[in-house]
Amino acid sequence: MEINSNKTPVLKLKNVKHTKEIQEIVEQLSPILKKYKANPPTVNELMGKNARWSCGVKGISIKFTRENKTDELKAKTTIIRDIVEASINRKYLLNNDKKNRERYQIIKNIMEELKKEKIYQPKKAIKNQFTGFKFETISKYGTQIKTINRSSAYVLLELDHDLQPILKKFDIKLNKLHETQSSVKEGHNRNNGQVIAIKVVDRGYPQIFYTALHELAHSKEFNHGPEFKKVLGELIMWCYKNRYPTPIFAKEMLLMAKSDTKYKPVLQ
Repeated sequence: MEINSNKTPVLKLKNVKHTKEIQEIVEQLSPILKKYKANPPTVNELMGKNARWSCGVKGISIKFTRENKTDELKAKTTIIRDIVEASINRKYLLNNDKKNRERYQIIKNIMEELKKEKIYQPKKAIKNQFTGFKFETISKYGTQIKTINRSSAYVLLELDHDLQPILKKFDIKLNKLHETQSSVKEGHNRNNGQVIAIKVVDRGYPQIFYTALHELAHSKEFNHGPEFKKVLGELIMWCYKNRYPTPIFAKEMLLMAKSDTKYKPVLQ
């Protein structure tokens, strides 16, 4: 098992059209990944939908092309980010190390180094979904609540209350619960669950609660692999078996999970 390769990773593509561009990116990233002892022996092309990357014993796999456009490369900045995330996660996975917070910091450090070397040059970020809030309060559990709309604050206060038994049961910490300003994401988990953002507007409470469980599962597992599906399934089944927060609500959660064909939680 080779965690850190001393050579430039072997590139294995199913579509050779973009070999030159991808090879250049891999060669640029190899020195800094070696520095962090996370240079994979192979970089494969990941096909299919949903997943951006995956990692395993033999190396990492990256989705290089845009969804439904197999002949069109993703932005270079996106490919760089995915290779770095996959490589660092692979290192921790093979070392059987689940220090998520440390892992995130290393990825952040690498991206900053790549910026300085002008290898990674992202465009100006889209509106930060963790800033620009109009309403802020602290729940009775000490959770910071920040929202764009006043009505959303009441929803997140209720959500924070309902999540407490789950947080205690599964030993998950939640310091901040925010309303996301993203127009494309239903939820987001930052800093190993220290901050969770949820889309509130135009959504029913069961949907909001289900999204919260999804984001809490990320506090245990970073990506959407088998371990994540297992954790998400455990959270859902705990609610169902304990008829929490209400029997009807718990049943609805289970039905939503069974129809979740994108993330496919393991229900046992």
